[in-house]
Amino acid sequence: DLKGVIEMRFDEMGINPSGPFGDVHVIYGPETFENALGDPVSFAPEHIDLLIDGIRSVKDLKLIVIDPVMSFLGDRVDANTDNQIRAILHRLQALATDLDIAVLIVAHTKKGSIDWTAALDSIAGSSGFKNFSRSVLMAVQDPDDKSKRYIQHAKANWSAPAPCLM
Repeated sequence: DLKGVIEMRFDEMGINPSGPFGDVHVIYGPETFENALGDPVSFAPEHIDLLIDGIRSVKDLKLIVIDPVMSFLGDRVDANTDNQIRAILHRLQALATDLDIAVLIVAHTKKGSIDWTAALDSIAGSSGFKNFSRSVLMAVQDPDDKSKRYIQHAKANWSAPAPCLM
């Protein structure tokens, strides 16, 4: 369960998310915010204003991590439709600019191995995720050594790409 994993990792780092670190806020999923009927809200068009109001209500927010993005889309958003994804990402960008915060979106890759020459094309869902983003980091397993992971700066519009991390 996601909440348990996050709490375990915070505990390992000595962080109490409800403690003295006022800038650490964990949103476990769309169910964190509810509409007037008690239903979980998502980035679906009928919910996005409620979700953004919920995010705005968090004091001293510096970073939003949406992990994984598909869990927040709701059943009325087609994750493969560029204009629907871009409309959501535009709203998040406006929120980030307005609140002076960073937004980190975690997306999964399509099944199968990643060809590094076309790594961005392996992101599941709409091409809007990669095209709209200004910076994309890809985390992958070494195909020859399953104990190794790499982080590759696959897209960097505002800077030179960072070196690959292992």
